[in-house]
Amino acid sequence: MDFFQDLTRAVDQATESAVRSGKSAQTKSHIAKLQRQREQLLAKLGAALYPMARENEKLRAGNEQLIESIERIDASIKQLEAQLLDLNTRAAPRPTQQGAPWPAQAATAQRTSPTREATPDSAQAAAAQEDAQAPRCSHCNAQLLPGASFCTNCGQHVIG
Repeated sequence: MDFFQDLTRAVDQATESAVRSGKSAQTKSHIAKLQRQREQLLAKLGAALYPMARENEKLRAGNEQLIESIERIDASIKQLEAQLLDLNTRAAPRPTQQGAPWPAQAATAQRTSPTREATPDSAQAAAAQEDAQAPRCSHCNAQLLPGASFCTNCGQHVIG
């Protein structure tokens, strides 16, 4: 009979230990959730108080390093956003009008068109020389945009 009592006691202890572990994990999870909520609320409070702290000497005192770090980050963000805008406006080829060919297609069509008139204008001559030196797609021979990874005419992946 002692064997069954010992076995029952061991099972009870294991069950009690498992219940404690489950409750402990549940409590830790709840604490972590509350800490995340607290951090979010502190971030909102900080965002609301930051403009006042920048202007108020009493609030700024003792927080100069933090405020200066935020200002440096803000300046970096503005600079990167300007670079991104510049990249997006330069790199986004668009049709000139609905149904019109893309710029690379139009340039190819103009170069291969037998009815194109030659003019002695020096700007056009320079542009023609530049067109001749511009990189070409190995698939369709269309002129590639500077730094392009894909041909705007046929979509072929460009190497190098």
